[in-house]
Amino acid sequence: MASEENKNTDFMSRLLANVDPEARESLVRRSEAAPAAGKKKAASGAEPSPAAGIKTSPSEGDSKTAAVSHEPAKTAGAVSGDEKTDSAASGSKQPSGESSGSKTPSAMPEFLRRKKAAPGRKPVKKKAPVPAEKVEEAEIKEEDQDTSAPEAPAEPVDEGFLEELAADMAADNEDRYQIPVKRGHDKSLRFWFDPMSQKIWDGYADLIYRDELSVDNNAAHQLLLPFILEHYEGKFLYRNELNLLPLDKVEPLAGDLRKAARALKRKDLQNPALALVAANITIDLLVPEEEYNEKYLSGSPLEKRRAVRENLPVAAEFYETVAAYLEEMLRRYKPKGFTSIAISAPV
Repeated sequence: MASEENKNTDFMSRLLANVDPEARESLVRRSEAAPAAGKKKAASGAEPSPAAGIKTSPSEGDSKTAAVSHEPAKTAGAVSGDEKTDSAASGSKQPSGESSGSKTPSAMPEFLRRKKAAPGRKPVKKKAPVPAEKVEEAEIKEEDQDTSAPEAPAEPVDEGFLEELAADMAADNEDRYQIPVKRGHDKSLRFWFDPMSQKIWDGYADLIYRDELSVDNNAAHQLLLPFILEHYEGKFLYRNELNLLPLDKVEPLAGDLRKAARALKRKDLQNPALALVAANITIDLLVPEEEYNEKYLSGSPLEKRRAVRENLPVAAEFYETVAAYLEEMLRRYKPKGFTSIAISAPV
C-alpha cells in the first residue's frame, strides 16, 4: 500500500512540473486537502470529488491521472517572481524560449519588429562608386552636346546669281589698286625680305632670290617699318645693310600685321592694332599715282580723309600679303636650320 502511494506521489510530481504555475499551485493545495476529504468520506461513505482540472478514469479512481487541463501559457519571458520561486522549488525546467539571458520578442524595439515583419522587403544593394574618370567623361560629353534649337533650313539660292556675284568680286579685285609687292628680287621696289641661314651670312652661300619679297620702298617705310621696329632689337640699319630679325620674332610680327588687316577691313582706324600706323595711312599710298595727281593732289584734308576711308581695303590687302609671306618662310625654312629673316632698306 505504501509503494502504491509513493508511485502516485512521483507521478503527480512529474505531472505538476509541466503544468502552468498557477494551476500547479492550485493542485498542490487541493492535494494537501485530499487526505482530510478522504477521512470525511470514510466517515460519511461519500465519494471524494477529484481535484479541479484532473480527470480520472472510473476504473482507476484516484490512483492515475488521465488528463490535465490548464490555462494557456503566458508569454515567454514574462515570468513573475512567485512563478520563478515555484519552479525552483519543484526543480522543473523552464520551457524553451525562457532560458536565462535569452532575448525575447518583448525586449525587441517596436520599429525592429515592424521592419522584420514587413512583407516582401529585400536588402538594398549599395552601388559601387563611379570612377572619377567616367564622371569627368560623362560631364564632358554632356557639355559637348548641342542643346541649341536646330537651324531652319536655308532657302535655296540661285546658282546663277552666285556666279555673277563671284565674277563681280573678281573684277573689283582686278580693278582695285594694290601696293606694289613682288615675289623675287625687284630692284625698283628696293625694300627686301630674305630667308637667312648662318651659311649664307658667313658668305658660303648666296641669297635665295626666288624666295625674296620685294616691297615698294615708300609703303614699306610708312606701313611696315613701325611694326618691324617693335620687334627688332638693336639699331636698324639702312643703305641696303642687312638687318637680321630672328625667326622667333617673325611669328608675332606676322600676327600684328593680321590684326591690322582685320581692323582696316572694319574701317576701324581707332583700333589699338593700328595705333602705330593710323596717322601714316595716306591716300597717296592707296591709289595709283595718276589718280592721286588728278583727284587728290589739290584736294582738301577732308576730301583726302574720306578717300582714305574708301580705300582702306587696299592697305588691308597689303598687310595680309606680307604676313602670308612671313608665315610661309617660317614654315618652310625653320625646319632647315634657318635662323632669321634679313631685312634691307635703301634709306
